[in-house]
Amino acid sequence: MQEVPLKFHPLSFVDERDEVIVGRPDIDSFVVLERDGASALRKLVAGSTAVETAEWYEREYGQNLDIGDFVETLRELSFLRDADETGEHYRHRRSGPIRFRVLASWLFSWPMLAAYALIALVWLVMIIAYPEFAPRPHQMFFTDSIVAVELVAMFGQLPFLFGHEAFHALAGRRLGLPSRLGISTRLYFIVFETHMQGLLTVERRKRYMCYFAGMLFDVIAICLLGMLSYLLRDSDGVAGMAGLLALALAFPIVTRFFYQFVLFLRTDLYYVVASMLGCQDLDGIGRAFLKNHFWWALRRPEKIVDETQWTDRDRRAAIWYAPVLAVGVVVLLGIWILAMVPVALQMVSLVAEGLSSGANDPLFWDRVAFLALNFFQIVLLIVVSRRSRAKQRSAAHLTEANND
Repeated sequence: MQEVPLKFHPLSFVDERDEVIVGRPDIDSFVVLERDGASALRKLVAGSTAVETAEWYEREYGQNLDIGDFVETLRELSFLRDADETGEHYRHRRSGPIRFRVLASWLFSWPMLAAYALIALVWLVMIIAYPEFAPRPHQMFFTDSIVAVELVAMFGQLPFLFGHEAFHALAGRRLGLPSRLGISTRLYFIVFETHMQGLLTVERRKRYMCYFAGMLFDVIAICLLGMLSYLLRDSDGVAGMAGLLALALAFPIVTRFFYQFVLFLRTDLYYVVASMLGCQDLDGIGRAFLKNHFWWALRRPEKIVDETQWTDRDRRAAIWYAPVLAVGVVVLLGIWILAMVPVALQMVSLVAEGLSSGANDPLFWDRVAFLALNFFQIVLLIVVSRRSRAKQRSAAHLTEANND
């Protein structure tokens, strides 16, 4: 039994109804504890020994605390520090000014939020009066060249993907968090990622803007692109090339916005709901809840997941979340039927029409280039996927060899 005080890295304690989120923000290691467990941890952090804390816990709550197991869990979470470690590196990292915090505070101030609402209202009035400027699948084809359409769909969205993630990062910096925006690749696609370190150290109500920020940017972008197209319209009311391009850029953003409602993909809205329900693994518990009912209906109790470790809140959240999984499937199907399929069918029609026009028609060569570009992407995808799987197998074999 530990007879000397334990040494801890700087920890944060955030009350969450009947639970407490305790974490080490510098490495984003967090755990949800019942209030009695958090109180015991506070005693240890304050300098009480493990023995003293166990005795206090028994007096306070009338039951034993397996202090050995408790301390080992803290060690696995990297909350404890060795004798030769200090917390200086963490304090140094957190002591500097947060870049762009003033900009972030301005972007998410009440006057700016009111301005965003006004932009959305003006856009809504505009598309009611002029429905042709509302985003639709056919607007993707702003030119006769489908190669240009594909290139705009691939690269024209990068600034808006960047803006979506940048708004997440700025919302975190507004709270003083060292959030950062990174660029990486998935297979051969460029993706932007937000790392919002320490988000669980702030109150629940303050986290929501961090989750909603990306969708807020999407709404602003959709509205401004639609309004730009309206302003660039010609005398016949049909947008010129620049206006058509603006609408072509807006439609994919609309599609991504609705993807946020497919919660089982762990979208921005998923984290909003999980935070509201106070469940840290809402999707995992919701899926387990559905699977348990499925196997129970088939009378296969051996496949049922043990629910005894769930709290009452977890169980209530699972009951609420299970139907949402089904709604997500409906939304996903709706996106494909109303957005993806019409674009794909029009693309096929244009390819067939162009190839039938003969080699003397420039559209023929545009369609050939389009097919070649997509064939190259498929080959590249296969090559990169195989290399990725090969690397994973090599890493797995190396791990097994080291374990042996």
